[in-house]
Order: sequence, then structure tokens, then C-alpha cells
Amino acid sequence: MTDLRPAGIVPIEMAQTPDIFLTSGADVPLSELAEWVAGRLNQRVRRVFPAARWQRWLRGSVTGAERSSVGAITFGQGALEQVSLSAGRGVMGRAASIPIFHVPAIGELHTAARWMRALPDNASSRLVVFDASSDAKLGRLGVPPEKRVVLPVHSGRASGERAAIRESLGIAPEEQIVLACGPSHPESAHDLVLWAVGILHILDERCRVLITGNDWMTKRLQNFAEGTGSERLAVFAPALHTHEAVAVADLVCAVAPGEDYLHPVATAMAARKPIVATATVAHCHLLTSGHNSVLLAKAAPRLLGQEIQGLLQDSALAHRLAEGAGADAYRQCSPSDAWAAWQEMLEGARATAGWR
Repeated sequence: MTDLRPAGIVPIEMAQTPDIFLTSGADVPLSELAEWVAGRLNQRVRRVFPAARWQRWLRGSVTGAERSSVGAITFGQGALEQVSLSAGRGVMGRAASIPIFHVPAIGELHTAARWMRALPDNASSRLVVFDASSDAKLGRLGVPPEKRVVLPVHSGRASGERAAIRESLGIAPEEQIVLACGPSHPESAHDLVLWAVGILHILDERCRVLITGNDWMTKRLQNFAEGTGSERLAVFAPALHTHEAVAVADLVCAVAPGEDYLHPVATAMAARKPIVATATVAHCHLLTSGHNSVLLAKAAPRLLGQEIQGLLQDSALAHRLAEGAGADAYRQCSPSDAWAAWQEMLEGARATAGWR
């Protein structure tokens, strides 16, 4: 793996590094983010928290090397619950000094805020978000500024396997693929993308929608697609990584009305794909209408379909917006800049917690 850390950033040694935990039900963007962090820390992602080691730390019966590595980076509510329950069995006064960095899943901010408020003396733990709107919401939920961190969004790696992936999915070269960005969840509004593309598919069968993920919401969308009577409307690809799905697409739609994962959007920007998105506070952190995307106040199916059709038919406009997105991703979504911010956060907590 290429070392993307900028000069002057000192790598964190293994003995100074918290463990990384991911709930088994985490969305694809969270899984990919966990793997990205783990790769740069030369670790692996765990899905089962080692409660026994945690308990030994709480009782004080650990070696110096073991003590220095106690801590956790958690992704998704299930992982946080594992860590919190294990901590709850010990002496909370000592557990309060253990640094825990939690990246909430979509829809989990309320739960994460309650957890943070339950550890008022924990000077090391942080809730990690990637846009100002999520940070502001945590503030409204009572999480003080010193316990919140807004880290830069980074783009995923580019994929040069577009033709091969499309062929494996049964997508013809002439077909135009609209990607419903990110995993399907109740707030993603992928049903609106499917509906909008369904209208366009009636007019031109070459227009199809790509949906990733594999949960109950995806199954619901599959049933909807089957109910249209067209076998060619939708491509469901649960095993695709974000960068692979973006590579397959000719256009990307990110139309969640509220919270959304920004890493898939950043990856689409870096891949220079035309983007149609809702003008939420989160999306506007990266996107500007008419410069690097088309932003909609509300993603009604007919309006969304019109904008998708307009970009698919106006190659000059699509190219201009895609180039703007690529340039902005280069400036704003650098993996090296994002990693430097992660390191700064971990180093700060290491000093606060007294890691050796």
C-alpha cells in the first residue's frame, strides 16, 4: 500500500494505537472507512471486542505494553455497544480514561450523543463526524465541542476496471448507468432514484439504475423493480465496493434528504462523474450547483428524472461539472490530508490518556 502520509507526520507506533472495531451490520462506507484507517495503522479490523483484555486493564493487572495499547476506534452502533458494555462491567472511574473514538452510522447521532453524555469525565473519547451539519446536531444534543471532532472527507481509490466490472454485471457498453450513491437505508431515498430512472427507462431502455448494499431496504427496492415488469431497469450488486460502483456509473445520484455518507460522494467527485444531489447542508459541504454538480431543493421523481436526463443528453455540461468535481476532490478530499487529521486526533488523545 502506498504511504500517503505527508512529510513531517510521525507514524503512530503499534503500542500507541487503539484497536479498531466494526459492527457486523455496518454499511459499506463505514466498513471501507474502517479498513482504510486500519491499513494506515498496520492493523486489522475486529468484529468481536476482547472483553477479557479490557477487564484486565480495568483491574490494573496488565503489562505496560498492554496498557499503552488500550483504546478503541468504533464504527457503527453495534461496535460501540460492545465496547461500552465491556467498560460498564468495570470501574467507570478507570474506564473514563480509556480513549474511544466513535464514528456513528446514519441515524445513530442520538444514540452516540447519549453515550457520550454518560461519560462526562472522559477527556479522551471523541465522536467523529465529517460535516458541519452532523457536528451541529451533536451540539444540539448536548455533546460539548471538546468531545466532537470534524475530520476531512477523503475520496476512495480510483478503479480502472470499468469495462470488466460492467461486463460481469451484464451491462452492455451502450447502456447508461445511474448509480444510487451509497448504501440503501431508510434515509437514502434510493426509491426516488429507482422511480426516476424507471420513468427514463420507459423512454429509453438503455437507461438503468445501479444499487449496492444487501439489507432489508435493498430487498424492498428489488421487489419494487420487479413490480415494474422490466428485467433490465435495475442492477443490484451487493458485493461491489464504492470505487467499483462509481467506476461502473455514467452518472451518480446522492439524494438523501438529511444525513448521508460523504465518502462515496467524494469518491464520485474524484472519479470525475457528473453528480445530481439534494442541496442538504451535508452535501453542500462538498458540492456546489452549477460548478461540480446539479443540486435539487427536493428530489421529487419527475424533477430528478429531468435533471438526470438533461445530464445524460448534454455531454458538454456533464463533462464540465465532472471536471469541476474532480478538481475540487483533489483540493478538498485528499487522503493524505485526511490521514494527517486522523493522526493529529489520535496523538492528542494519546497525550491526554497518558499512553506511553
